[in-house]
Amino acid sequence: TDASDEDAFYFTVGAGGGRAELTVDRTEFYGGAMMDCEASLYDADGVLLEMSNPTAKRSASIARDLPAGYYTLVVRGGAEGTPLDGFSSYGSLGNYAIAGRIDNVIIPDPTPAPPPTPPPTPPTPEPTLPCTDLPQPNGSPFYILNNARYDCGYYAADLARCGRFGGAQYAVDGVTATEACCACGGGVVDGATAAPQPPASTPVPTTAVPVTPVPTTAVPVTPVPTTAVPPTPAPTPEPVTPAPTGATAPPAACVDQTADGGAWHGSWGTRYGCSYFAAEDYRCARFGAGGRNFGMVANEACCVCGGGVGVRETPVPVTPLPATAIPETLIPVTPLPDTPAPPTPTPQTPVPATPLPVPITAEPTPTPSTDAPASPAPGGVCTDRTRSDGSAFYIKSYTSYTCEGYFEKVPRLTQDRCRRFGGTRYQDNEGRTAQEACCICGGGSTA
Repeated sequence: TDASDEDAFYFTVGAGGGRAELTVDRTEFYGGAMMDCEASLYDADGVLLEMSNPTAKRSASIARDLPAGYYTLVVRGGAEGTPLDGFSSYGSLGNYAIAGRIDNVIIPDPTPAPPPTPPPTPPTPEPTLPCTDLPQPNGSPFYILNNARYDCGYYAADLARCGRFGGAQYAVDGVTATEACCACGGGVVDGATAAPQPPASTPVPTTAVPVTPVPTTAVPVTPVPTTAVPPTPAPTPEPVTPAPTGATAPPAACVDQTADGGAWHGSWGTRYGCSYFAAEDYRCARFGAGGRNFGMVANEACCVCGGGVGVRETPVPVTPLPATAIPETLIPVTPLPDTPAPPTPTPQTPVPATPLPVPITAEPTPTPSTDAPASPAPGGVCTDRTRSDGSAFYIKSYTSYTCEGYFEKVPRLTQDRCRRFGGTRYQDNEGRTAQEACCICGGGSTA
């Protein structure tokens, strides 16, 4: 107990009464050395029957014959004298114990325990989509710390590892485990499983109820006089023009090109088929000349982009996006301040070119993009620029970070990689950047 604490104990004496002999004493060896015990006994109406706090003693005793009834024993810290010649209840605290007996006491029946609550019914799991872990730019499985042991299976074995080792400090080629591994919420989701159909309902047998016919009384019908209407002559059939055949027949409707017996799709993945380009008008203009796969690009394979086989029934307008022309002479990309200044014409070429605004920031882990990669404006097939010795362009001194091997490797990360790693900070030793050399980043040369 402490200075403000009071402990109450309740008991009931049965018919005929009984005697109570109780002693409250400190437990000196269990934290009660500073306790001075005071005990008080009250009846059911709250009337004090007896109080014990003897002078110069630390224990309290109650000894009394009690009639049948309900009683309360209250224990609190006691005091003696004044703080000058004794002590107050402020310092009278500690552990204590109660010993003694109560005759004819009534012990109540234990309250039955409530019945156990049935466990909740687990929810029906939702159908999941198949997920594929993203590989590294060189095609090998994703793993961290240059150790194949720490691959996506390592994270799947303990999902807590996604939070501990899935951040930017464990990124590989700018990709983290939370972006590459399905177990950590990354990977590539492609396709969907069919939702389960509800079972067919079982017909409920029915019992035929006999129907008793109700007698009816015939009601006389009074005929209504009618006026004869002259018949309408049948229309003269129109002559039928036979369908044109041979050279006079119109061309067939446009059909998208196929590849190996299946639907064509870009080199970025099966998601980037003709239906992807048909979903947004601008995609043919921005991406229709890139992602060549099966020997074709979208502008050659898809009706919506002007390709396909046959004639489209309804021409689909393609709105080209404004693009900045990049001359053959390389122009270094200079970061612009927060407030863009008006473009300055370059006197080296007849047509002035506007430098691409490329903000140069720190190199944290790129945020994955959900759209397709950027691509040059329409006007021909774009070809990535090469180095002076004819080899493929790569940034800085990293030979594996080429246009195709890094910037085009993961389509959902392409836009962010072109923006963050395509500027002058990552130019090669010939002074050329990915935004100038790679078609996927808005550069390259267009025939």
